[in-house]
Amino acid sequence: SNAPFTIVVDFKETLRISGVYTMAWGSNYGVKSAEIYVSEDGVQWNPSLGEVTLNAERDQKITFKEAVQARYIKYEMLEITSGRVSLWYFLPYLANE
Repeated sequence: SNAPFTIVVDFKETLRISGVYTMAWGSNYGVKSAEIYVSEDGVQWNPSLGEVTLNAERDQKITFKEAVQARYIKYEMLEITSGRVSLWYFLPYLANE
């Protein structure tokens, strides 16, 4: 595989995030493991929230141990199910105040 692939999302404002939801085109185009980083400026990244091992299904629900404040989130796909990945959705779970 050609992993890792990385995407960076700018929410345009700081959000309190408790996790992320991703949906791949199909389980053959999903992610097996990833690391997630957050940032306030898109330059300085906080230490990884930890590597997550995923079930390589189409829908992935990743919940953080603790909610984080972030304007930017970096999703680094370390291992994928095939030679390519196709994410349809990448959505934050907003934490309750």
